[in-house]
Amino acid sequence: MPAHNAEAFIDRAIRSVLNQKGVSFELLVGDDASTDKTWKHISAYRFHPGVRVFRFRRRLGAAAARNRLIAAAKGRYISICDADDRLLPGNLLILTRALNKRPSAGVVYGDLYIKSPGGKLRVKRRFVHGRAWDILGGVFPHGGALMRRNVVRKIGGYRSKFKFLMDCDLFVRLAEVTQFYYLQGRPLYFQHQSRGSLSDQPLKKQREVSQTILRDAIQRRYGIRVQ
Repeated sequence: MPAHNAEAFIDRAIRSVLNQKGVSFELLVGDDASTDKTWKHISAYRFHPGVRVFRFRRRLGAAAARNRLIAAAKGRYISICDADDRLLPGNLLILTRALNKRPSAGVVYGDLYIKSPGGKLRVKRRFVHGRAWDILGGVFPHGGALMRRNVVRKIGGYRSKFKFLMDCDLFVRLAEVTQFYYLQGRPLYFQHQSRGSLSDQPLKKQREVSQTILRDAIQRRYGIRVQ
């Protein structure tokens, strides 16, 4: 759980993880050079037996901060919960059982609730399943998904060249080396879309980054450099 200036949400996000039942886990929280009271909130958990806290004095950005936390993780599986989102009850137990039963899958995930900056709430179905060449057109499974740590490390984690959509780039590359498994049913994650998130980025920027991700994928997979 990397966090930058997330004082309004961070306690709620942390509690949503600590309230998970039936599975052993550690929560790694990293303050990415926040200028508000985020670190004060995070440091309050420094003596909790299930929490490890980190403070990055220099701003790393979401991709590099996530990579730092993943490198420090001890578990076999990795789950992502953003600092303004929440794991819903049963997330870790349900997804851990699903991943344990499917050795060929490197990623398992369920549906999610999305709350827009204007307060509108909807359920989003995430339908990527098996092997997927291009998941940019769908709803890629990032927040609340459970991934095998060795698979994430195999592809090098997140690429910090991207300031946003780095999660989509990660899953495009994961789709090249492993299978996804989708558990349809009740949502297991709550995503709070805030100002400055992907949905708030200009469409031109979104297209430019998406095109870069696809050009990179074509070069990796076919050795063709697309300009």
